[in-house]
Amino acid sequence: MISVSIITKNEEKNIERCLKSLHWADEIVIVDSGSTDKTLDICKKYNCKIIHTNWLGFGMTKQLGVKNSKNEWVLSIDADEVVSDELMYELISIAKLNLNESYRIKRETFYLGKKINFSGWNNDFPLRFFKKSLAGFDNKILH
Repeated sequence: MISVSIITKNEEKNIERCLKSLHWADEIVIVDSGSTDKTLDICKKYNCKIIHTNWLGFGMTKQLGVKNSKNEWVLSIDADEVVSDELMYELISIAKLNLNESYRIKRETFYLGKKINFSGWNNDFPLRFFKKSLAGFDNKILH
């Protein structure tokens, strides 16, 4: 029902925490741009589908993960992000309703272990959950 797409390069310090929070996903697609650390070994432990590519820029690399996802519903997250139980239940409920909508998800940002509540980073709502037939990423190099 739901695929999760993650772009990676040398994320061994973050990826396991991320993958543990995705235990409910039907599929996890990793688009890796040349990791030389243990990132891919960790991903293999979680039975992730791994796609190897050169860095294409944020938009095109993220879209490669969407394109290679088997499910219509896709959650795109970063390797240093974690999905809470509350968000997990919400995403599963939305997918079951099967509406033709895309969703922006509020992101909480932490720096040196402290949540950032000001400077504009507290109002960050990137597009993250969508039907791949209705939404995706553009060819922008930067995010």
